[in-house]
Amino acid sequence: MLLVKIIDINSKLNTRDWFSKNDFFIKIRYNDESRITTTKWNMEKPLWNESFVFTIDTTIKDITLDLYENNKLKSPSLCKSYKSNVNYGDIKPINMGPIRIIIGNIFFKLEKNIENLSYDIKNINSLIYDRDSQLVSQAQLLSKRKNKLESIRNILDS
Repeated sequence: MLLVKIIDINSKLNTRDWFSKNDFFIKIRYNDESRITTTKWNMEKPLWNESFVFTIDTTIKDITLDLYENNKLKSPSLCKSYKSNVNYGDIKPINMGPIRIIIGNIFFKLEKNIENLSYDIKNINSLIYDRDSQLVSQAQLLSKRKNKLESIRNILDS
């Protein structure tokens, strides 16, 4: 699962809203899906701390954030779009223009741990197979020696 957490806008932006402070919201677009933050009314540098989750599709290379100015009297207007490569690795902070976000694969560490455990299991299985082969060889050798000893005992008993 891809986590996208919208943190804030870290710098003042020039917008079309001449009569009041900014009323921003952000639309996140990824893989034909979208999510929208709440509108932060009358804020120059809004703080969201809102998290969104998407199903990962590694064939998708980009994520887009559309910054909108909301207005009670008319429909929202797009201020600017920001596009970035998608981080499918561990969750980390990045800046997309003035927008600070945290993005990454929620299960990245777990998937790496599973991958490492699978590798360890293969190595252990290989060691067990090698040990089993050695034991079979030693058992065969002991069986041959036992047969020789029995042959010698039979010769001595006759």
